[in-house]
Amino acid sequence: MSENAVVLINGNQYLVSPGQEFFVDGEDVTEPKVLLIWEDDKEVIVGKPYLDKYAVKIEKIKSEKSKKVTVLRFKAKSRYKKTKGHRQMETLIKVTSILKHGA
Repeated sequence: MSENAVVLINGNQYLVSPGQEFFVDGEDVTEPKVLLIWEDDKEVIVGKPYLDKYAVKIEKIKSEKSKKVTVLRFKAKSRYKKTKGHRQMETLIKVTSILKHGA
């Protein structure tokens, strides 16, 4: 049996399960808020807007820069071309467990 949850981290929603690793935008990772939770054979529990009785514990593994995004400005017939590059910081986190408080 595996528990799954939809959590809100840094303003983005992620579908997570224990042991999963994924990248999150930004260096500072906020505490995840649980929006929805379910197990394989059980019913789905939906928060309005959050589930306060559940918590998802995460572990920050590393922070690094993502792939480069190239921005190009171009105007036709005037020989105007300008390029810029940008690399966003991202953090690799691991979901350690999904816990229920006050059962």
